[in-house]
Amino acid sequence: MKKFFILILVGFTLFPLFVFPTHGFEVNTPAPFFCVRTGDDQELNLDMVKGKVLTLWYETKEVVEKNKTLKNALKNFYLAMPENLRPQYARVPVVKCFPVSWPIIKIWKYKLKENSKKEGITLYGDWDGEMFTDYGIKDNESNFVIIDKKGFIRYRAAGKIEDEEIKKIIELLKSLLRES
Repeated sequence: MKKFFILILVGFTLFPLFVFPTHGFEVNTPAPFFCVRTGDDQELNLDMVKGKVLTLWYETKEVVEKNKTLKNALKNFYLAMPENLRPQYARVPVVKCFPVSWPIIKIWKYKLKENSKKEGITLYGDWDGEMFTDYGIKDNESNFVIIDKKGFIRYRAAGKIEDEEIKKIIELLKSLLRES
């Protein structure tokens, strides 16, 4: 009877691995496909940014200020970047929009457009939750990912990123942009 109980317990423990496979969102693995949309319904997907170094943010509206220091450092990095390197670099901030229901979607799309203008960068929405799931996003957290020109995840973090780590991120971006 004890063996039977252990078998059942092991079965229930391993069952999620077969029913809910893990996704390849770890460092040095291919980035999962994503498709996000602006408030104007303009699509951006992984194939459209292949061949570029990509910095990707995924946040809820409650945590957008958490990594303000990193965002400012990356904005300054972009602004100081030589013009010839800018086409090789893509910045993709994504907002969790999928729990929004029909009557409120128009308001969220409007706010996404307005905040894009205010921030000076196009903001995208994850309207169906696929990116949230496929990238293993931590909910109500500031999620940050770097994808290289070949489409591999080179950095992944969730939570506040400290100053010393920001320096390492900038150095990583510089090295990735030098790669052909």
